[in-house]
Amino acid sequence: MVRHAAAVHEPLRWVAGTLARRRSPASYRLRENGRTILIRHRSLDPMTLDQVFVTDREYEPPPEAAGSIERLGRALRIVDVGANVGLFFLFALGRFPGSTVLAYEPDPENAALARHCIELNAIGDRVTLIEACAATSAGEVAFAAGKSAASHAATPTESALRVPVVDAMPELTGADFVKIDAEGAEWELLADPRLTGARAAAMIVEYHTRMCPDPDPRAYATRLLESAGYRTSNPWHNPGAGDDDGMGLLWAWRPARS
Repeated sequence: MVRHAAAVHEPLRWVAGTLARRRSPASYRLRENGRTILIRHRSLDPMTLDQVFVTDREYEPPPEAAGSIERLGRALRIVDVGANVGLFFLFALGRFPGSTVLAYEPDPENAALARHCIELNAIGDRVTLIEACAATSAGEVAFAAGKSAASHAATPTESALRVPVVDAMPELTGADFVKIDAEGAEWELLADPRLTGARAAAMIVEYHTRMCPDPDPRAYATRLLESAGYRTSNPWHNPGAGDDDGMGLLWAWRPARS
């Protein structure tokens, strides 16, 4: 709680919100860049803040991926699959000056907060939000919503609503940098043969056991990315995290041409 409070300009209000376990969103200004964020304290939002801006800073590229991005020599076109409440795209706009972001978020509550985040920060010229699941073909899907960062495509036994699905592969393969955190929906995207032609200099993928067709999600994600021409590193892997047993993070980058 203390480290999260120190990341915003309103630390006392953060502590009060945490102790009260408020579900309604509260706004704070990040010390790092002055951007306004929206946080539901009784949710996974504080954990996501920690991952993006505080302890983990998991979207800071390793040297190999950073080098691949820098070799492009231009402002980035970024695709954000699983935008949640917008913390990643706020990070990306600060980390990569001049960049633009196309963000996908199917959970209606998350998407409403992400859209409000765009409005509060006056970044509508740089961030486009698509309120749909990113997939390899268009349609709709049963979706278990209302779980903040853990919302996901529903199993047959879960309460669900129907949300739209769009073919995101043309945008994904045309991006310069791709982030995927889609609670199991990553497998369809990574297995699409169009990934081989992706121009993205770097990708970061959070992989999950959910919906994985292979018993080893880390090995399977690595195999899919490397077969598409990327090199990879695995900054963390959690083999025993309850329902997310086997989840982890992979960075992928295009190697420099010799």
